[in-house]
Amino acid sequence: MECGQVQKFIEALATTLYQDSEGNVRINVELLQDNCPDLLEAITCDNNHLSPEQQLIKAIGEDDCDHPTLKINLRLLLTMLSDVYGTPDISGMWHLWNEVTQRYELQLRWDDLPPTPITSARLGATAPTLATFIGSIQQYTFDPTNDYVIGSTEITHGWAEGTIIDPHIHWATNGLEATAKGVQWQLKWSIGNPNGTFGAEQTSVIDVTIPANTPDRTHLVSDFSPEINGAGYVIGTYIVWRLARIATAHANGAPAADPFGIAVGFHAQLNTFGSTLEDSK
Repeated sequence: MECGQVQKFIEALATTLYQDSEGNVRINVELLQDNCPDLLEAITCDNNHLSPEQQLIKAIGEDDCDHPTLKINLRLLLTMLSDVYGTPDISGMWHLWNEVTQRYELQLRWDDLPPTPITSARLGATAPTLATFIGSIQQYTFDPTNDYVIGSTEITHGWAEGTIIDPHIHWATNGLEATAKGVQWQLKWSIGNPNGTFGAEQTSVIDVTIPANTPDRTHLVSDFSPEINGAGYVIGTYIVWRLARIATAHANGAPAADPFGIAVGFHAQLNTFGSTLEDSK
C-alpha cells in the first residue's frame, strides 16, 4: 500500500481487535473487511480464507513508507500482544472491549474533573469553621445558615464535549446520631465557554439522609441535582460555583454537630486522552 494509506489502515484496524478465550488479542478479519470501501487498495475484500496474520502481512509490505521493519514489528505485535483492555484510534478516541458484541468499540468512561478541596476554596463572607477532623488534621464544618465557599473548575481536554457533567460533594459526618438526620447542600453555579459569556446562575441541591447510628467521620459522596447540561460547551470551559449548606427538610432535623465539607467535584465523561490541538479536540 502507499505510505499515505498506512494511517488509514491502522485506524480501521483499531476497531477490529477481539480477545479470545485465552485472553489473546486477535484480528477479526470479517470486521476488517467491513472497512474495505474505506481502505482503497490496502486489503483485498474477498480473502477471508486467510488467517489474521496472513491478512495483515499481505496488506502491509516491507517497503511501505521506507520502513522495512514494519512487517517485522507487526509479526511481533500479533505474537506478543495479550490482555489488551483498550486501544486508541488515530484521533485519540479510546476503544474498549465489549463482551456482548465481542469487539473493541468506542465507549465513554467517567472520571473526575480536577476537584476543589474545601480547604483550598475561597472562603465566603461568612466562612465555615476550621475544626479538628482527625488528630492534627483540620477540615471545615458548615452551619446551615450563613457558611459558604466559592471556587472554579476547568473542564479538561479529555471530556466528551456536549455530555452531562455531574456535580457532587465529598463530606463527612461529625458525631454519631441515634436517629436518622438530614443535611442539605446547595451548589450555585454558572458555566462559560472559552471566549464566550457565562450563563445565568443555576442552583443544584441534595438533601441527604444520614441513617441512624452512622459512625462518626463517615465519608459520604452526594450527587447534586439537577446535573449540568454540557450541550454547546467545549474543552476549556469553566464552571464557577458557590457551595453552601442550607436547612434540611428531614423530619428529624439536622445533626447536633455541623458536618465537614471536604471537596466539591464534577464527574465527566471522557472519550480521548487529552486533545489533538492545544485549544480544541
